[in-house]
Amino acid sequence: MSLPDLCSAILCAVLWGFNFVVIAIGLQDFPPLLFASLRFLLAAVPAMFLVRRPGLGWLRVVLIGLLMSVLQFGALFVAMKLGIGAGLASVVIQSQVVFTALIGALTLRERPSGGRTVGLLIAVCGLCVIGIGASSTSSVAGFVLCLLAGLAWGGGNVLTRATLPARPFALLIYSSAVAPLPLLGLSLVTEGPASDLHALLSLNLMGVLALVYVSGGATLIGFGLWYRLLSRYPADSVAPFTVLVPIVGLLSAWAVLGQAATPTDLLGAAIAVAGLVVIHGWGARGGGRGSPPPPRGGYRKEST
Repeated sequence: MSLPDLCSAILCAVLWGFNFVVIAIGLQDFPPLLFASLRFLLAAVPAMFLVRRPGLGWLRVVLIGLLMSVLQFGALFVAMKLGIGAGLASVVIQSQVVFTALIGALTLRERPSGGRTVGLLIAVCGLCVIGIGASSTSSVAGFVLCLLAGLAWGGGNVLTRATLPARPFALLIYSSAVAPLPLLGLSLVTEGPASDLHALLSLNLMGVLALVYVSGGATLIGFGLWYRLLSRYPADSVAPFTVLVPIVGLLSAWAVLGQAATPTDLLGAAIAVAGLVVIHGWGARGGGRGSPPPPRGGYRKEST
């Protein structure tokens, strides 16, 4: 991987890891479901007019949008509002790797290799330790909802993999455009019109900056860089950089928000991240039937 692309991969992981801190900041000004709705409204809807359609049936696009956008981020934002810290959220949502493997094995007959299985078991052990730690705090509901977000992400991964989209970034944009109205409807029902209106009328600079970051920085720039890398290199060469996401999330939550994790949380996070390293490290050596397929048209050769 060339030096500029290496920097792009690291930048992408930093953008995504720090995004959990920005979500926590934004939740101080917005109800969680309204915040999620506005995120997709600002990120996806304008981009639809600049990006070609993904070339898939609309039913498939809507299903992916409901899983990857509505359920995943609706559950994540509510989980963080209920008390799970930004750093721990960045770790727990990586349960998507486990759920992707399980759902893929059940539906696509994708059996993970021995090395990947070991990594998955290690990651599960780490999540269990975090869950035990959450049982002694007020974030049990947040932990469960964060797992639900990981489950939705995993289901969306498998559905996307089964689709093999020719234009994955276009699929991201159009499936994300499914989210604003359902999330807004859920917000009006559960959070109330008065709460939503108050948040919009009392919007301050920090709230605006949080919206700009989660919609523009983490979504458009982050995924734009990610899909550019996937178009140039095999997925197993790019995927290991996602291990940096929970590390950045934990460190930035401590540095910016002062959210110091408990020893139990740190132990669980360390075990979970170690599992991710094993999973992606094995994939980088070419092991496993569960490796993501290459984009259609192959990879462009790396310039030397």
